[in-house]
Amino acid sequence: MWIYVFGKDLVEYSGRPWYSDAVRSYVGLAYGSLGLISLGSVAATLTDSIQQAYTSIRYVIKYTKLGPHRFLFEDVLSSLISLVIVAVVITATTTTLAWLEYGVLVIPSNSAGLLLDLLLIGVFMLTPT
Repeated sequence: MWIYVFGKDLVEYSGRPWYSDAVRSYVGLAYGSLGLISLGSVAATLTDSIQQAYTSIRYVIKYTKLGPHRFLFEDVLSSLISLVIVAVVITATTTTLAWLEYGVLVIPSNSAGLLLDLLLIGVFMLTPT
């Protein structure tokens, strides 16, 4: 929706000398905004599931071999993995849809930095809640 609805007027300027720079700026804005919105909703969902899991943790620890440290480690690791998956999907779909719509392939110059930044957004939105 970001590419096809909000940026539909950008296609009219195709062929102008500054068109590729405008597309790069617009796609960079899309990376940041979509990352913040999507990872914020994922963090809120993870926080809710963590709260529900912790209500029964004392029974799980008491009647199984699972310890509290391992439970916490697995919980944090699974949260980080889900945040990384969402960040990769956001980056890949934004890049692909922007290329299909605008005809300019905008690949982040520092893909690892973008993914790390999106992951940190998710972690920081996950920790206060």
